[in-house]
Amino acid sequence: MPSLINFQAKLGESSSGPASATFSIYDSLEGGTKLWEEIHSTLDMDEGYLSVLLGSNTPFPSTLFSDPGERFIELVVNGETLTPRLQLTSVSFALRSHTADQLLSPVVTSLNGVSDELILEGGNNIEVIQSGQTITINSNQPGEEGGISVINAGNGISVSDINGPTTTISLLKDSISDAEIKDNSITRTSIAPGTAVLSLNGISDEIIITGGENVDIDQSGQTIVVNADGVADGVGIATINGGTGISVSDTDGPATTISIQNNSISDAQIADKSISQSSLASGAAVYDINGISNQVTLAGGNNVDIVRSGQTLTINATTGGGGGGVQSVAGGTGISVANSGGPTATVSIENDAISDAQIADNSLTANSLAAGSVGSSELSNQLVLGSDGKLEIQNPSGQIRAALSTSNGGGFLGIDTSGDNDAVTLEALGGNAYGLVTVHNLSGDNGVRIWGDQTASGLAGGALAVFKRNGDNSSTWIRTGGSSGASWGIIGISDASNNEVIRLDGQNGDVSIAGNLSKGSGSFKIDHPLDPENKYLSHSFVESPDMMNIYNGNVVLDNEGTAWVELPEWFEALNKEFRYQLTCIGGFAQVYVAEEIAEGRFKIAGGSPGLKVSWQVTGVRQDPFAELHRIQVEEEKPAERRGTYLHPDAYGQ
Repeated sequence: MPSLINFQAKLGESSSGPASATFSIYDSLEGGTKLWEEIHSTLDMDEGYLSVLLGSNTPFPSTLFSDPGERFIELVVNGETLTPRLQLTSVSFALRSHTADQLLSPVVTSLNGVSDELILEGGNNIEVIQSGQTITINSNQPGEEGGISVINAGNGISVSDINGPTTTISLLKDSISDAEIKDNSITRTSIAPGTAVLSLNGISDEIIITGGENVDIDQSGQTIVVNADGVADGVGIATINGGTGISVSDTDGPATTISIQNNSISDAQIADKSISQSSLASGAAVYDINGISNQVTLAGGNNVDIVRSGQTLTINATTGGGGGGVQSVAGGTGISVANSGGPTATVSIENDAISDAQIADNSLTANSLAAGSVGSSELSNQLVLGSDGKLEIQNPSGQIRAALSTSNGGGFLGIDTSGDNDAVTLEALGGNAYGLVTVHNLSGDNGVRIWGDQTASGLAGGALAVFKRNGDNSSTWIRTGGSSGASWGIIGISDASNNEVIRLDGQNGDVSIAGNLSKGSGSFKIDHPLDPENKYLSHSFVESPDMMNIYNGNVVLDNEGTAWVELPEWFEALNKEFRYQLTCIGGFAQVYVAEEIAEGRFKIAGGSPGLKVSWQVTGVRQDPFAELHRIQVEEEKPAERRGTYLHPDAYGQ
C-alpha cells in the first residue's frame, strides 16, 4: 500500500504560479514535537489552489501514525507560516494498516483477554520452559504426565482409581449420619412425602398438646389418645332440648337435627326495621305511594275531602258538580267556549277576532301570509298604481317608496327616502336596456353603485360596477361582462387613471393582480395526464420567506472539465443574493463554481471532459416593486383580530 497522503489547500484567488512549501507534522496544535518534515521547493498553484502528495520526498516514519496521540500539519509557503495548524483525521491514520500488510501468517491478538506484551510465569508446582517458538508448561510434582498422584477414600467415600489418571469419587450408601449434617440445615423441601409430620394445624417445630376443659390426653409409646372426661365417657352430646319455636329430632344424639317450627316466628322474634322490600312476597304489602315509603299521611288540599272507612279511603271534591272537573269557563274578547260547565270544555278563537292590537310589533313574517291573502282593500292608502305604470307601496308620510314597474318590458323595484339623499334601486330599464342595479347616494358624494346597464358610464351588456364617486371622479370598479370585441371577467380599477389592480379574464380564466397575493396555501389542479377523464393532478406551490426565484439546467463540460452557464440579460437586474447547487450525472467529480455570476454567466470547473452537470441557481428579487413591497414574515395581529383565527377549523375552533 502506498504511504502517501493527498493534500490540497486554497490559499487565495490572487495566489498563482510557482511556490516553495514546507510541510511539518506535530503532535499538538501549538508547540509540541515535530515528528516529520518534507520540503517541496517548486509547486504550481492555480488561482490559489495547491495540491501535493505528502511522503513523496520524505517517507513517513513507521511510528508516525501508529503511536498514540493526535497529529497536526503545519504549512509554510514562500517563507510564511500559515496558522493555525490543521488536524489530520482518519484518512491519515489509515497508514497504520501498512503494518498489517507485512504479516505473512496469522498472529495472536490476545491471550486470555490480555494483549500487548505478555509475560508467562509458572506458579506453585508449575514450570514454564520456552524453546524457540514453543512454550511448555509442566507440573513439577510427582505423577505421570502431570496427573494426580494418589486419591485416598475417607469415611463414606469410595474412589474408583486412586492413582489416576482418571478417578471417580462417590458417596457410599447410608454413609451420611447426623454427625455429618449441619444443625438446622435440612428444609421441608428435602423431606420426602410420608416421611415425617411437617406441621400440626399449621404449627411446626416442637409441639406440646395439652388438654383443656373436659379433655384428657393420654400418651402410650407413639400413640396419643384424646378423650372427653365428661358425661357418657365423652361420646356425643348429652342432651339437646327444643325451646320456643324449635324442634329437636334426637335430643340425646349422637346425630340430631334442629329445626324452626312452622308459624313459630312472631313480631317478638323479628328485630325492628330488619325486613327489607326484597323479603316481601308479591302482593303482600304496599311498598310505597307515589314513590314515598315508611309512614305516609294522605291529606286533602283545596276543595278535596278524604274520608276513611275501615281499610277504605275515599277522596272527594268538596265543590263543583263536575265530579271534580272545571266548574265553569267563560269566553272573553274573541274567545268562544263550548260546554262551559264541563266536564269537557272546548275553547276557540272566533273568526276575525285577532286585530292589530293582539299582534306583537315586528312579529309577523312572510311565512305567516297565505298566497293572495293581502289585497288592495287591506292596503287601501298604501298600495298605489301610479300614472307612470309603477305599482308602489307607500306609507302615508310619503318618505319610503317601494315600486314595481313593468312598462316597456322593463321593471323597477326601488326603496328610497325622498327627503334624504340615500337610495337603494333595483331597476330593469325599458326599451333596449338590459338592466340596471344601483346602490347609490343621490347627492353624488361617496356613493356606491352596482351597475347592470348596457350604456351606463360606458359599460355595456350586463356590466357590473362598484365604485366610490368623489368630486374628482376617482372610482373603485369591479366590472363583469364587456363591450363588443371585449371578453372581461372581472376588472378592478383603482383611480381616475384607470389603473387596473385585478383582472379575471372571462374567456380563458387568466388572473392578473397588481399587488401582493396573500393566501393560506396554493397549488395547481389539472386533468390527470394519465387519466384525464377520471382523475385530477395537483401540486403545491414552492414557497420561502424571501421573494425567491429558482433557475436550473444541465451543461456538458468541455475538454478542460469546465463550462460556462449563460443566463438571461435581465438576470442580474432582477435578482441578488445568488446561491448555487451542482450535481454530476453519469459520473463523479469534485465540480465547483469557479467564477460566480457576472455579466450574465457563471463558470463550473473541476470535472472531467464530457461530464454532464445539473445546476441550480436561486436569487432574491431586487426589482423596484419587490424592494418597495417586501413580505413581512411575522407580524402582530391588530387588537380587533386578536383571539380570532384565519383558519379556525385547523385549530379545532
